[in-house]
Amino acid sequence: RSIVEVQVYANRLEQAITELPQMSLESGTYVNTQNVEITAEEGAVIYYTLDGSEPDTSSAVYTGPVTVEKGVTTLKAIACVDR
Repeated sequence: RSIVEVQVYANRLEQAITELPQMSLESGTYVNTQNVEITAEEGAVIYYTLDGSEPDTSSAVYTGPVTVEKGVTTLKAIACVDR
C-alpha cells in the first residue's frame, strides 16, 4: 500500500500570494503509484516537496504530473506570482 498525504499551503514568501493550488488527488491510502496534477491560477509558479517539508522558491518547480511512489509520501505545494 502507498500512503499519500497531500497538503497545500498559503504562500508565506515575498512574492504575491495566489489562490491555493489544487491537486488532482485527495489525501489517502492508495495501492499503486499515483500521478498527481497540481494547478494554480494562470501565470503562477508552483513549487512542491515530497518529503513533508514546507515548499519555498528553492523547492522543485512543477512542470507536469508528480509521480508518487509506494511508501509514505507527503506532497506539499505552494503557488507564487510576481505582481
